Amino acid sequence: MKRGNGIASPAETPRGEWALAHIGRRSGTYDDADRARSALLNQVPLCAVVLVIVILEFAGGATADPGFFLLGVLLIFASAGATLIVPWDRGGPLFIAVIPLIDVFAIAILRAASPAGGYGLLWVFPAMWLGSLGLALFITSVIVIPALYWTLLVFSGTIFGLFSAFVLPVVLCAVSYASFTASRRFTAQRALTVSRSEVLAGALTRAHRHERLVTDVLDAVDFGVVRFTASGDVTFMNDSYCRLVDTIPGLSDADDMAADLYASDGTTKISPRDSSIARALRGEFFDRDLLWHGRPTARRWAVRSTARKIRDERGLDAGTVVIVQDVTAELTAQRARDELIASISHELRTPLTSLMGHLELALDDHQLSARTHENLTVAGRSGDRLGEIVAEVLAASRASRLSLDMTISPEDLDVATLLLRSAEEFRPIAADRAITINVDGVRSAHVTADPVRLRQVFDNLISNAIEFNRDGGLVTIVSGEDSEWGTTITVHDTGVGIPLAAQERLFDRFFRGGARKTGGTGLGLSISRDIVRAHSGEISFSTDLGSGSSFTVHLPARAGAVEKLTRSDGESAP
Repeated sequence: MKRGNGIASPAETPRGEWALAHIGRRSGTYDDADRARSALLNQVPLCAVVLVIVILEFAGGATADPGFFLLGVLLIFASAGATLIVPWDRGGPLFIAVIPLIDVFAIAILRAASPAGGYGLLWVFPAMWLGSLGLALFITSVIVIPALYWTLLVFSGTIFGLFSAFVLPVVLCAVSYASFTASRRFTAQRALTVSRSEVLAGALTRAHRHERLVTDVLDAVDFGVVRFTASGDVTFMNDSYCRLVDTIPGLSDADDMAADLYASDGTTKISPRDSSIARALRGEFFDRDLLWHGRPTARRWAVRSTARKIRDERGLDAGTVVIVQDVTAELTAQRARDELIASISHELRTPLTSLMGHLELALDDHQLSARTHENLTVAGRSGDRLGEIVAEVLAASRASRLSLDMTISPEDLDVATLLLRSAEEFRPIAADRAITINVDGVRSAHVTADPVRLRQVFDNLISNAIEFNRDGGLVTIVSGEDSEWGTTITVHDTGVGIPLAAQERLFDRFFRGGARKTGGTGLGLSISRDIVRAHSGEISFSTDLGSGSSFTVHLPARAGAVEKLTRSDGESAP
């Protein structure tokens, strides 16, 4: 996937790589850096204090045994040096405890060399260190340090009271305990942090995996995907979009005034500022917007686009996603198909007309036997049905968005007259199945429409209401004037209703729904909708499974906006 403005995925950043490499430490483990840091933080302050004491001690000459005192100092500095050179990765927590234990005995030597110096306070440093290394070493510190203190106190030969014998050990034990509890809290917090870090690392890994999957999917599809920020910057575009931009001039440049851009009819030139990308950048959203790129006399491309706004988790504008698809081949093939169907339909009508004429002549012969007359009658009905199928296919071809124009001839008429005539013609067919056609609700309503085309719509709706009805059912036809539309016509049946799976495709061409229907082309409702829309109207339906369906035609009363049928969907061939 190509990205705009240098934006990279988290996995491509050094920060993302560092997080994956470091946040997965497990609780209860020590690494080299932690051990070395702990040793230095505890040993360096002790060495600094001892260094100051040495300077003051030797400057004042107050040391009773300088050699013994110097031995203690050297042990402390030696343990400090060990913190820098010891390979801490070769042992556990007990291994590092050697340093503070050496410090404990070194401080005991300092106090023995100079009892009046108060060097016992230096035991605070190793007591804190040992307390932080766990329960066992905490117990060691509260036993060893007081024991050494009392031993030195006994053998020093000085007189001491009960208070002086216990104040320092109690303080040191309290300091070690405080260090122990603080260490426990830190360990628990660290374990919780590491656990959350591992969860975060797992989520980050899954996010990277999902991002790669989405990227692969978007690069595999044959339509372009581009995302813009709210300010109009491109954040990413897939491979298909890049190929379309390289192939189709002016596709992505909303400011290219030299671009040859045409509306969906292929002939109306429009400004590049009205291109799909320009509209998306202005914040508009649309669905399946069709535009032609290139002059009619030259190589051109049909591009269908869809734009959708996206919002962040706070509901704020996060930009726009535009889907772009090259449908040139599809529209060209569809036009060729419709022209072929129209040609075949025209070719079929001539011999069919001759055939039906000869059948009528034969039926007029009174010398035919009853058997022959019956056979010719069946042939005649089959011929009529074949003629209806050819007419439907031809009408569908003419009504196609990419085929020859078929205009309508509007005139002022009363829909009640057409409905009553259509119902009367279908009564014999309905009577064969004991279905009643009720026209009591038909009221006079005047419209401006093509009577032939409108009758075709009524015939389709009434025919379907009979065909999909129950034996002994009812077909109810209602018409009248409506305050919103002007005129409404409703055909209701008491059949089994329309299944949910069929409702979405009910007006699709060549779709045949229902268990009873075995013939037909599946064009009736599609043609009816195109005719109604050509009259600036609309057709809708409602259904109740097990109770029946209702189809309602909405027409303007005296509409002047009667369009060509080929523009019923707002598209036509260039």
